[in-house]
Amino acid sequence: MIVPGRPVLFAAFALALLMLGAVVEPRLAWAALAGDVLLIGACLAEGLRQGRIHIQVNREGWDRFQRGRETEFVFRLENRGDRPVLLVIRQPWPPSFRGPPGRIKVSLAPGEAARVALRATPGKRGRVEMPPTEIDLRFPRGLSVRRWDVPCETPISVYPDLERIRAYETMRRHHALFHFGIHRIRRIGAGREFEQLREYLPDDDYRDINWKATARHRRPVTSVYQTERSQDVLLCLDGGRLMGSPVGDGTAFDHAVDAS
Repeated sequence: MIVPGRPVLFAAFALALLMLGAVVEPRLAWAALAGDVLLIGACLAEGLRQGRIHIQVNREGWDRFQRGRETEFVFRLENRGDRPVLLVIRQPWPPSFRGPPGRIKVSLAPGEAARVALRATPGKRGRVEMPPTEIDLRFPRGLSVRRWDVPCETPISVYPDLERIRAYETMRRHHALFHFGIHRIRRIGAGREFEQLREYLPDDDYRDINWKATARHRRPVTSVYQTERSQDVLLCLDGGRLMGSPVGDGTAFDHAVDAS
């Protein structure tokens, strides 16, 4: 679609004022009419030249986002024409997104490519339909603007906030979980996973005597056990209707997933 630029709109406004003066001087009407014809011709001619400029617009990394985290939505733009252009990118956000209106201006020389980013915060987990991106192309003179939409072919996926899990894994690898208030406590005798052998004490259970070690050392030896490790833990979440009720900046189910 081709729309008039600002210089053309200002000139059209001036010609409209000239038409008002045609009541006093009829020749002004012919001058205003000739000016309108020239404006329309210049606007259409520049619009046709803009149609021959090929602009490549691609989205990069629009496949995985996290709820509640401000995210960059990256565009890669490439001017494959032989003239410098000015692009205006407008990205309407879905109702569940939070952030300022997505709008940015980019100047591209012939053959130049650039990456630009808009920032927004997804507020709802799941699959989200992204509205089409609106692109405006104009030349430096700005007599006309060529406007088209770039649809988002597939819905984007918004996942729960995983930053705390990454922080936990980093602390665990560096043996620094005490920063989270997590301490390892050895619970001797609380499980049935073998820990070590030691000499028998009067308060030990007879069932814990290791008879093979006792025969080998010729004195009573007790097996010491600890709590079992490397166990599978299943977290079951209620996915019923009531879990979809809004709580804070999300739903009850979102908070349950984050806590899990």
